[in-house]
Amino acid sequence: MLFKSRTRLLPALTVLLSLLGLACGGGDPVIQSGEQEASLPPHDVQGALPTADELAAYTNSSFNMCDVKVLGAYWGSLEYDTKETISGKILAGGEPLVGVALDEGRSKALSTGQPTCSIAEMGYTPSDAQAVADNWNYDLSEAKSAMFNKYLNQGKDWLAEEVARSRSATGHMTAAEAGEDDDGELPDAGIEAFWDQSDMCEARMLAHIWNQGLYETKVQIGEKLLADMGEAVRSQVNASYFTESAPECSWSDLSYGYDDAQALSKYWGSEVSETKTRMTHKIRSGNREYLNEELQRAQTM
Repeated sequence: MLFKSRTRLLPALTVLLSLLGLACGGGDPVIQSGEQEASLPPHDVQGALPTADELAAYTNSSFNMCDVKVLGAYWGSLEYDTKETISGKILAGGEPLVGVALDEGRSKALSTGQPTCSIAEMGYTPSDAQAVADNWNYDLSEAKSAMFNKYLNQGKDWLAEEVARSRSATGHMTAAEAGEDDDGELPDAGIEAFWDQSDMCEARMLAHIWNQGLYETKVQIGEKLLADMGEAVRSQVNASYFTESAPECSWSDLSYGYDDAQALSKYWGSEVSETKTRMTHKIRSGNREYLNEELQRAQTM
């Protein structure tokens, strides 16, 4: 009986103590674990969501939603925080640093398998994917997977050029979109030669010193290579590396793949991320031939 009477008194005592606490201005009511978390803002738990003005630099940049997902996974940040960080770095003149981080993020995504991106998140349409499928002799689903794989391995610039070539080669692009010359001929030979023997880093350098657009520069480089003027092109490229205000290059601008970086990483005894940085530095130092020789040695180990 004593045990039963005590159990009946407990709820009454609990209510009484609660009333006394409220009357005396006592502490806040207890919030069970999970209740407080659910009440916090969904994106930025430390403050308000960034405004459109704060995200303007990201919005007006070339970075797409897939870049945001990859950078977010690399930085350990949520979508809005990642976009705000990108904007801040761009406004501070650090856009090349975002490119470096994106390279590292893609390497991490390759090793972890996360995140994944749809073609829309990479900035492409179903028509783009179909053009790639037709050009590469893939099924549509295979082409979509291959496009993301190329994004991770070769970089977004390489993929953009390949999609453009695929659209042109398969008739998925109008003449105006394909950039036809006045005589209606596509400069395919120059572009093909450029991609076979050059890369985006060289195109950026020469576009800077020639004071012209990237596409025009790629065609011109390709035409010079076809005319056996490769040495003259490389001489200009090497000189451009040391000119004032020369543009930066990231690893994704180079013509090497992730397998090349892995091979050199084992050969040099360094992490893949460090190897990519060393490869980029050697290219920017005019040591492309030496790097190619090192890669050959690494691949024959």
